[in-house]
Amino acid sequence: MTLPEDYLRYPQRHHGMDQDRYDWSLLQQREPVTWPGGARVALWVVPALEFFPLDQKTEPFKAPGGMVTPYPDLRHYTLRDYGNRIGIFRIMKVLDELDIKASVATNSAVAERYPFLVDEVNRRGWEIIAHGVDMGRLHYGGMEIEAERTQIRQAVETLRRVSGQPVK
Repeated sequence: MTLPEDYLRYPQRHHGMDQDRYDWSLLQQREPVTWPGGARVALWVVPALEFFPLDQKTEPFKAPGGMVTPYPDLRHYTLRDYGNRIGIFRIMKVLDELDIKASVATNSAVAERYPFLVDEVNRRGWEIIAHGVDMGRLHYGGMEIEAERTQIRQAVETLRRVSGQPVK
């Protein structure tokens, strides 16, 4: 299946970033980073707990990585849900063995549907990072500000309530 001609057209696309929260800069032009203890490398492990709804919208565009065949796309749904059922526990086991803590990018739909996953994250002392409501509700440059604020508020409030963490 090929992508439609306009799929990669994005009105916010330009050199740099598509937001104004911080300036874009070349890595070579930045001040060198110094890590605690003089370490030469820092590692930040961020597994994602994502929920892909069966009825993903195609507007304003079809989400990359979303369902690809007509509704109900059970084949791709089960592939994506594998991570929440089995894959994350394999990752947790390895990180436990290596004594590595993670920050978990979590959709609020996952927290509501699978609270036992949030319990496992909390049990390990891992941080929950708000990662939207679900993978069918996109944040994008042309989104109405109130719609974006509503999605962010819904995700953060749900994650705080379910996890008990001060999610930001």
